[in-house]
Amino acid sequence: MKPKILMTGAENFGRGGRSVIAWNLTDSLSRDFQIDFLSRHQVEDENYFQKIASRGAEIKVIHSNKKLIFFERFAKLRQMYKILSSGKYDIVHINADDAWEASKIILIARFVGIKNFVIHGHSTLSPKGEYLWRKILNYLAKRYFSKLRKLQKVACSLEAANYLFGTEADVTIIENGIKLSDYRFQNSIRKEVRQDLNISDATVVVGTIGRFVEEKNPFFILDIIEKLVQKDREFHFLWVGEGPLKNEVEKKAIEKNVADSITFLGNRSDVNRLLQSFDVFILPSINEGFGIVNIEAQATGCPCLVSDNIPDVAKVNNNFYFLPLSLGADIWSDKIENISNQRQSLENFNEFSSSGFDISQGALKLKSIYQKLL
Repeated sequence: MKPKILMTGAENFGRGGRSVIAWNLTDSLSRDFQIDFLSRHQVEDENYFQKIASRGAEIKVIHSNKKLIFFERFAKLRQMYKILSSGKYDIVHINADDAWEASKIILIARFVGIKNFVIHGHSTLSPKGEYLWRKILNYLAKRYFSKLRKLQKVACSLEAANYLFGTEADVTIIENGIKLSDYRFQNSIRKEVRQDLNISDATVVVGTIGRFVEEKNPFFILDIIEKLVQKDREFHFLWVGEGPLKNEVEKKAIEKNVADSITFLGNRSDVNRLLQSFDVFILPSINEGFGIVNIEAQATGCPCLVSDNIPDVAKVNNNFYFLPLSLGADIWSDKIENISNQRQSLENFNEFSSSGFDISQGALKLKSIYQKLL
């Protein structure tokens, strides 16, 4: 019988950040482990139930129809307790942005007798905010981690390791890898995507991929778009993702009179194809643990412009540029125009593989971690 692992904090299933990493990392491991996924909300794409079933695993969905927040949270905690207690899991793998997020799941899991944990850090700043109370909880959670004998620490970068654990010691770095062959640039795919979106070959396509949340800096992106459409060349912006700020961003785009120059694509499962239609990829994040989409964009050869909040290790290609947010939208738009014809033709992916960005390398590291705990 295969050892059972519960993957938590990765409920977007192949769409967005740490969920992409968790989903891709565990694909090849399904031969050796049953890796179930915990989702704290409804799964948008029903196909993922079939995909996880083909791995011999399940998606455990926690949901609640309680209207009051207190009762909803209590109901979800109760369901999580039932899943952990009845699942007979050997390991709980927790994907988290900060220590407090991880510790809440550990407390429940230990209560039902689970002793083996992997904590996987993905960020350099909590999306919940750096409030004093949160800092205190994170400090206490880090102290709690030091008391756990059967805990393996993982992070996507040294920066993420220091943020989540307060140290780089005893932390395994698993770079945010991808299946490189899926991103190899083909001009035929570029043309197909543009035709589907009614975008001409002559149009300069700029785009981003990420959730509509403050840390992704969506309103600054709108400022950049506003500057781009004032230029002589024809620009169009492709925006992939969902999130709580999306409606507000769409309204602001109308106010700025740039809505016609933007296509909001929502969540997509064909990011590897969409990126091939881009002339420039941008990610002006306020904070970012790593940003797997940086590697995805570079694998297509697309020039990239990102904020200097992105870790240096994300740079693989020569056409990957860092720019401070403090320089403003004017400078950002000028830089985008200057690099828009710098797509690289990648004949091989040796640089990506040697940097650890091949997902198969990360999967081997994770397999070793699981085996060590067991």
